[in-house]
Amino acid sequence: MREAIEFLNDKLGVREKLIQSARQFSEKNGAQKFGVTVKRFEDLYNDFLRLYQPVLDKIAGHKEAIQKDIMSQRDSLTGVLGMIQVARGVEVLADRVRELETEAKGIETAISEKTKTLDKIDDLLGRTRHQSPETPRQNREENIADTSDQSDDFMLGLREPTKSAVGRKTSGR
Repeated sequence: MREAIEFLNDKLGVREKLIQSARQFSEKNGAQKFGVTVKRFEDLYNDFLRLYQPVLDKIAGHKEAIQKDIMSQRDSLTGVLGMIQVARGVEVLADRVRELETEAKGIETAISEKTKTLDKIDDLLGRTRHQSPETPRQNREENIADTSDQSDDFMLGLREPTKSAVGRKTSGR
């Protein structure tokens, strides 16, 4: 589950940065033709959210399970700490007190790790909630027609190599 959370956080971060870059490029150049590119990136982002919605739903369910587990562990920790307080007064139970203290530290560590996981889940779900993956996409043919006269500047240097460029690279070997 942690891998899925990290994967989605990373992928969402890349997509958000790409959209932000495209918006800045569009604002800097002031051309409306780049607005279409921004819209395309936003549509792709929404497609990504739609594609991973089942995973996001499972993560949300996992969040609820973690919250219940944390509550259970906090109750256990309270009980262990109470036993430590009572047993400290009895010298015969000194070894048991050390065991309980070790157990309490382990429970505190587990609670801390699960709290960090909850924070990551909250961040992920918060980032996806403000987007509406159900927004209808515009007609692609209209968008393609609007951008037929666009320069390749909006690709931000992400051109695919042409056959002639590939031929030149391989001929030098």
